[in-house]
Amino acid sequence: EDIEWCNPDLIQSPPSSTVTPELVPFLRGYWLKPNGEILVVMDGQAIIAAMPKSSVSADC
Repeated sequence: EDIEWCNPDLIQSPPSSTVTPELVPFLRGYWLKPNGEILVVMDGQAIIAAMPKSSVSADC
């Protein structure tokens, strides 16, 4: 629901047993906040690239 900024150097790789294969192409890792909360870090460019492309035709 919210977007948070984190230092890319603090992104950690998740254990492979905790990630479903469908999520792997879009996952960069996770970030452990100072308060102990764990946030998943997604790859926005990979998500956009995987979205269906719509074909637009121009009638002149």
